[in-house]
Amino acid sequence: MDKTSQVLKGPKRDIVSAKIYGSLVLSNLNKLKTMLYDFTTFIATPTTIIPPTSSPPPPRAPLAPPSPLPPPRPPSPLQLAPPPTIPPPPLPLPPPQLPPQPRPPPPPSPPPLDMAVKYPKHGFLQQAG
Repeated sequence: MDKTSQVLKGPKRDIVSAKIYGSLVLSNLNKLKTMLYDFTTFIATPTTIIPPTSSPPPPRAPLAPPSPLPPPRPPSPLQLAPPPTIPPPPLPLPPPQLPPQPRPPPPPSPPPLDMAVKYPKHGFLQQAG
């Protein structure tokens, strides 16, 4: 019985599949590396503009002379009248100032809790002694 006809089981099968997968990954990486190298060399090479070998195009026919401008029209009465003056809007009045209100007194603070008295066995506060 030769090794190719055997069905691999367990860790040997995992090793073989890992080797096959690793070789596929390496070949793809090599392809990517050559593509990147080709691309960077293509970008880095300066491009030279090849001058045209054909003769220059024939010169264009001269343009027709410009038509004479019509005489200027007399200004209309609207253009002669000065623009109407619009009075500026009145300034808004400042808000009325209210007298300052006295602050209410702060509420009385509760007396401090003595944690050692409330929870003696937990020892939150050590008794000075």
